[in-house]
Amino acid sequence: GGECWRPAVTMASEVAALPMENLAGELEPMDEAEFRGYVVRSKAAEEIIKLLVGLSESDALPEDAATFLHQQFYSELELTDEPKEDVEAITAENAQLKAQLTALTDQIDELRARVPPGQLKLSGLAVTGVPAREGEQADGRELYVRVEMRSYLTGDDDAPPVQTAAVPLAADAIFGDELTLRLPGTRNASQPPVLFVTLWDADHKSEGARPLAAKEVVLPDQPAGDLAGVDLPSEVAEGCLLQLRFQIEALPPQEASTH
Repeated sequence: GGECWRPAVTMASEVAALPMENLAGELEPMDEAEFRGYVVRSKAAEEIIKLLVGLSESDALPEDAATFLHQQFYSELELTDEPKEDVEAITAENAQLKAQLTALTDQIDELRARVPPGQLKLSGLAVTGVPAREGEQADGRELYVRVEMRSYLTGDDDAPPVQTAAVPLAADAIFGDELTLRLPGTRNASQPPVLFVTLWDADHKSEGARPLAAKEVVLPDQPAGDLAGVDLPSEVAEGCLLQLRFQIEALPPQEASTH
């Protein structure tokens, strides 16, 4: 018994044709005709009909049909590609994460403050393929390497540059010096030292003096090691290579007490 339901597709078209006065101002940028077609083509109207058919065939009709349909839509249909989230829960989680970030940042600052002053020792410096300036004689000329610290700069306690003793100008030069650069306390110990290495065949303080070769060298993130075959670019010629040994260590007790 009861009225026979017409095909859902036909009824869907009729649902799409219902008055839409309540949607005034909400159909931009799609006009009303386009929206009606969209409702039918996307089978949204057909899904509405299925819910209505299910409601009509229910053994016990709900007292509040509107609430029933509302619940069915949210349980059976996903109107967006994103899952529904509990906004309050997300807000609380976000606040908790911000608090954790603040606490971790404070811990990092505290750990940095505990990093004692140290020193970087450089040894085994050698340069191969030393370029020769055109028109200049090697007789009597000398070479030396100068090293500046480019990281951990604060302007207050920056390490002064250091340089090797001069050796006679030659295609391959070996420097027997051990150079020491001071490392400040409270530095970011996770950041490896960055050095600016220059090779000179003249007094670097003289007017217009330019280095034979120069390069910014980032040391490996480890307390000690060797670098070999590091390209040392030169305006004079290519093929200049640097090698060195480095070691990071704590300051001797008598020196640490003064920093």
